[in-house]
Amino acid sequence: MSGPALRQVEPHRAIHAAMRHELQATVMAAETLSPDGDQARRLRQVVEVFLELVETRILAHAHEEEAGLYAEWLQLQIQGGREALSAAVASLVLQHSMLRQLASDVERATVVGKREAVLRGMREFQRVLDDHERHEEDLVRELLEMGGG
Repeated sequence: MSGPALRQVEPHRAIHAAMRHELQATVMAAETLSPDGDQARRLRQVVEVFLELVETRILAHAHEEEAGLYAEWLQLQIQGGREALSAAVASLVLQHSMLRQLASDVERATVVGKREAVLRGMREFQRVLDDHERHEEDLVRELLEMGGG
């Protein structure tokens, strides 16, 4: 069972907004650092903060959604004949998988020192997360309007 905040539009949006704000700050910090000398070391530190945020907040949140909220939605689909829910949940889970893969890509690029690949991966992570959050918040709103959230 997931917490009640995940099943309500505004609290769920607030959770997403807080994570998104932290993520944007780390991406912006990384983009300002040059690939030279001390700034290259600082870039690695910023990427470590990015990856820590991704792991402890964003992907932990994704796991909670999959184990609780999405399981509840699939149960609603079974009980109420809402076939579209299954496809929507599958799409959201796929986006979570994409986020996990992008985090791994950023980590690998950091280890081998590929600055542009790191920045590209961070930006892509941010883009996928933004799309995912909009999709998920729309679905929460839709389910509440239908009386099944």
